[in-house]
Amino acid sequence: MQKHNFGIKIACILLAILTVIAFTTTYKVVSVEKYVGLMEISNESINQYGSSTFYNAFLAQMRYMMAGWGFQNSVLTIFIAIVYYKLFHDEQRQYSIWSSVLATIFAVCFMVGKCYQDAGTISFMINSWKYFFLFIIFFIGVFSFFYCCIEYMYICVKKANCSVTKNNNKLIDLFENRPFIVSTVVMLLSRIAYLLFFWPGIVNWDAMFQLDSFYGIYEWTTHHPPFSTLVMVLFYNIGKFVGGTDNWGVFFYSVFQLSIEIMVVSYSISLLKRWRVPIKARIILLLYFALFTVWGIYSVTMVKDSMYYICLLLWYVLFLKIYYKEKKISIAEILILTSCSIVVILMRKNGVYVIVPTLIIAGVRRIDWRRYMGTAIAIFLCSIFFENMFWPVLGVADNTHRDEFSMLFQQTARYIKEYPDDVTDEERKILEEILVYDKLAERYNPDIADPVKASAGTKVPKLTDKEKTAYLHVWFEQLKRHPIVYIEAFLNGTYRYWYPNAKAYNHSIGQYFHTTDSVVDKGLFEFSFIGEFSDMRTAIYNLSYILYKMPVINLLYCPATYTWVLLLVLYFIMREKKYTFLISAVPICLALLINMISPVNGSLRYMLPIMAMLPILLLFIVFREKE
Repeated sequence: MQKHNFGIKIACILLAILTVIAFTTTYKVVSVEKYVGLMEISNESINQYGSSTFYNAFLAQMRYMMAGWGFQNSVLTIFIAIVYYKLFHDEQRQYSIWSSVLATIFAVCFMVGKCYQDAGTISFMINSWKYFFLFIIFFIGVFSFFYCCIEYMYICVKKANCSVTKNNNKLIDLFENRPFIVSTVVMLLSRIAYLLFFWPGIVNWDAMFQLDSFYGIYEWTTHHPPFSTLVMVLFYNIGKFVGGTDNWGVFFYSVFQLSIEIMVVSYSISLLKRWRVPIKARIILLLYFALFTVWGIYSVTMVKDSMYYICLLLWYVLFLKIYYKEKKISIAEILILTSCSIVVILMRKNGVYVIVPTLIIAGVRRIDWRRYMGTAIAIFLCSIFFENMFWPVLGVADNTHRDEFSMLFQQTARYIKEYPDDVTDEERKILEEILVYDKLAERYNPDIADPVKASAGTKVPKLTDKEKTAYLHVWFEQLKRHPIVYIEAFLNGTYRYWYPNAKAYNHSIGQYFHTTDSVVDKGLFEFSFIGEFSDMRTAIYNLSYILYKMPVINLLYCPATYTWVLLLVLYFIMREKKYTFLISAVPICLALLINMISPVNGSLRYMLPIMAMLPILLLFIVFREKE
């Protein structure tokens, strides 16, 4: 037994060392110049080494990839070795296939994402068996780490106490008895600083463009949701009429948006009490919405995404409330759900791709499936009506093709950049009619599709069906010749959504200033903060940035964190065989998939709906399952 324990200890130490190396290593190919220095050989012999020097080449690559070995890494290795030993030494612990599946997904996401962050490609891992061998070795260490973490998390969730306990604290008792009122007060108090010091509110680039479009500076198109534009203009005009300045227009919109946000969050927390979620969990959720700086700054930011996430959160909790009750859905509930759904899809077109599939799937195993299907059809037809009839009547031009083809345009741009000589004359002619061909390679940015897709708007305001067909034919032909390029373009444009060590792209903590870009700021509007509050605004910004840099808390600012939590929720459902709860995760999964094909890689603004719905799902699954 002692020999067996000694063997386990040695294995855990070696595995911990491998894990730390895998996490701290730079995933990048050694350059020729660096290789020559490490190998201490001449340039002439680089391509002539045989089996006798292969091991030196391999070790040189390892030496290049190894990160600095410091005290913190040694401490981390010891800690991980202890964790491994406690798990593997427990002979009663059973192997879990679901934990292995999720650990594999996490490990692949981490390692592939690190490749793109460090090198911008994974081709060197695929094309060289030497690097692929390293990849497999590191995979063992990363997989072991995530497997242990998943097992410990599962144990903690199973031991979570959902019993209702009495509290002697009057404030907690008040929260228990009046969750909506207390939540409203707490949320309001948490927003006062943002509303006061950032008065009248913050105008985002997109919002400024929407106002410009409505007032004729640019053509009003469906590139941004027309209904969202109308809501902005309505409250902007009311505020300007009351206060007489543009600042008051922005302020009225900020107050409207903030009020809706507070009511929806408070209502969601009230529902969690009905679902028997423990009070401690509800308090944590309230603090998450009240104190997390991203919610605070976006509550006073004029941008379409803020109202969209608020409306979608309301729809989500209403859907959970209706779907998981024992009774059939009533006519009144259908009307409420349909009305809320229409508002969501009008606030952002993406909403229709979240709501309609969810309702269709929800109706599959319900006795009252016709009502769910009917609601889905009604919402879909409503979307078509507004897109093809209502907005054109108001003079809003259709300009959705650039967003629909943004990922495909990115793949084409990367193809042109990497294989400029492998394009036929016919393909080039077709691409030149749609995109600014000569600038594609230069404009290609793997993190954002705007520079490439904007070139489509320069060439043609709207793609015809014939042009779409011709482009798709070119896209498919080039895919057949070099499929790896397309895969790399997709992965390089999405890794921030699933690699947890990647920061959000642009405005990682939110926007703390008015947009002054000359592209949209044409002098038509005058927005300004109160000068006397400059120091307080700077203090709030610095505090947000400190939290953004603080360990553990900084995970809240990372888009991939929410992707991984979603995967953990799905893992819990599958391991516990609570398949009826899968439907509750469908809207969030669909929202994440939409983000994967969005123009921006890892936009925190695009993640707002998922960041709002996911905590509700997590508490609903964990504690509803325990009833």
